[in-house]
Amino acid sequence: MKKFIVFLLGFTLFAPFAELFSQTSDLKAADKHFQLKNYTYAMKAYEAILTSEPANTKVLPNLALCYKNTQKSDLAKRTFSRFIDQTTTDPELLFEYADFLRNQGEHEHAKKYYLKYSKHNPLVVTR
Repeated sequence: MKKFIVFLLGFTLFAPFAELFSQTSDLKAADKHFQLKNYTYAMKAYEAILTSEPANTKVLPNLALCYKNTQKSDLAKRTFSRFIDQTTTDPELLFEYADFLRNQGEHEHAKKYYLKYSKHNPLVVTR
């Protein structure tokens, strides 16, 4: 009985850490697929992470780029819009979003994000 209680206590203490390690390895696998430009696999992995952790907004930029690169325009736009206007948005993501909008024919909307990007990149000339 004492062994069972020790086992149960150990399992109870370890279970949250096992889930954390699993989520970390899922994110590493998704990021690896993303780096290798396996966007379909990365997209599925990022979606799975968001399903289990809806508040995990760290995966949104890469997920948006996966959607963009797999021609899932509606999902790309919806995902970009969830994070793009945050003050900490990576300038390169501003460019990617502007490029996406331009390719969708939304030129005025794209111009707004090209202008935001140009503030971070002095080599970009704006008119």
